[in-house]
Amino acid sequence: MENKKNNLLKVLKSKQFKDKLGQALFITRISSVIYKARVEKKLSQSQLSKMAKTTQRIVSDIENGNYNMGCDLLYRLLKSLDKTLISDGKDLISGEICIVKLELQEKVKTTNFYGNIHINSIDSPNYSYSQERSNNQFS
Repeated sequence: MENKKNNLLKVLKSKQFKDKLGQALFITRISSVIYKARVEKKLSQSQLSKMAKTTQRIVSDIENGNYNMGCDLLYRLLKSLDKTLISDGKDLISGEICIVKLELQEKVKTTNFYGNIHINSIDSPNYSYSQERSNNQFS
């Protein structure tokens, strides 16, 4: 029993596990953004799929975290939903330079117990921001 516990701890501490977990969390965050934006715009999955030139099934799979989409589909979905993807102050969808001010408030949620292994989950950052767009575009 002790050997199994040690092997499990070794796996959970491995870089490969952490990378896979990071990827899964990223996909979950993207899926959540797409779902929430679609609901806010009062669009059905079928309507969004037509706007983004894909199928309703793929939109459903994306929203459920069961589809690993490429950049081209991510671009079409975010553009259809009027969402931005900001990196280093640049909106990668529109090409505009943005000034974003964030106030992050991370909170540790309940701790889940799996045997003697403790996995803390952290709330996604609550943030308020003001966004100013520059007339300059980047290439």
